[in-house]
This record gives sequence, C-alpha cells and structure tokens, in this order.
Amino acid sequence: RLALEEYDTARGWLTRTTELLDQATLAEVHGYLGQVDQAQERYSSGIAHYSLAQDLDPGRAAFRYRLATLYDAYYADRARVRQAYESFLASADSSALPDEYVHAQERLRQMREESHMREER
Repeated sequence: RLALEEYDTARGWLTRTTELLDQATLAEVHGYLGQVDQAQERYSSGIAHYSLAQDLDPGRAAFRYRLATLYDAYYADRARVRQAYESFLASADSSALPDEYVHAQERLRQMREESHMREER
C-alpha cells in the first residue's frame, strides 16, 4: 500500500496522460485511476473512473468486476450491486479471470442468502 501523498502523485500523472492516449489505453488509465480512488476510499470518483473505463473499452470484463466490487463496498442498494456482479459474469470468461469470476459468483450467492433471510423475518 502506498502513502497517501504517493496516491495523489499517481493521480496527477495519470490524469495528465489521459490527454495523449488512444481509447484502449485511456480506458486502462481510467481503470488505474479507479484503483487509486478505491484504495483511498474516494468511492464516487472511483465509480466514475471505472464507469468511464468500461464505456471506453466495453469488452474488458475486469473493469466491470472492479466496478462491482466498488459498488459492493459503497452502495447500500444491494440490487445495484447484484446487477453489477451479474453484468460482470455475463461479460467475463471464467478462464480469463478465474478468481474474480469465483468471487462474483460467491458474492451473488451470499446476497441471495441474505435477502432470503431478511424475507423470512
């Protein structure tokens, strides 16, 4: 884990490079900016960066996964979290991102169980 000032430096350099890059590389930069924001618990900004990365390169399932995990950490609206994980699973190849795929399946299972338990009360 980096010190807070190192995250700010990384954010500055990554932001400056966005003006010079092609769309796929720009998506990658926004993905990294999302990771920096997530590490600093700047969730709204992280969501914006991951969403932009996903829009710039919709074929990259990793951006959908990162967005889902950020929603999972930040959103109280479990339906939105569930939708994000389902979107990732629909777009992902289980062999390309095996750990992420298994994690998304497990979180969906846990959320179904939690929802079922609340309904029984």
